[in-house]
Amino acid sequence: MTLELDDRESLMRASYIRLTATGRKTGERRTVELSFAVKGNEILCLAGDGGKVQWYQNLLSDPKVSIRVGNISLRGRAVKRISHPKKLAREILALFREKYGAAYVRDWYQGTDRAPVRIKVLGRKLD
Repeated sequence: MTLELDDRESLMRASYIRLTATGRKTGERRTVELSFAVKGNEILCLAGDGGKVQWYQNLLSDPKVSIRVGNISLRGRAVKRISHPKKLAREILALFREKYGAAYVRDWYQGTDRAPVRIKVLGRKLD
């Protein structure tokens, strides 16, 4: 599955996504707003505190997610095993610099331990 052109364009224009995953303890849907980049058919982001944040831990438990950008809802699946996570985190930071600017990356990401997140887009979510 590849991203439809309209969906890709909407993602490229957006500053943030709203990522919804299932809470690993409560089973309730939880939503977080995230900076992101698009590469191929994937949405890439970074989880703070080396991946100890709740939303990231929820993805490890249940990788199925919903992604909302404007009026578009997408289905996705987080990739649980990432080979070379430090390299991927550097690649994501480079994409963030292009999208958000060097000052944004310096202010929000420099000197922090971040876990890379890859989400494969599976298609549009039917509401």
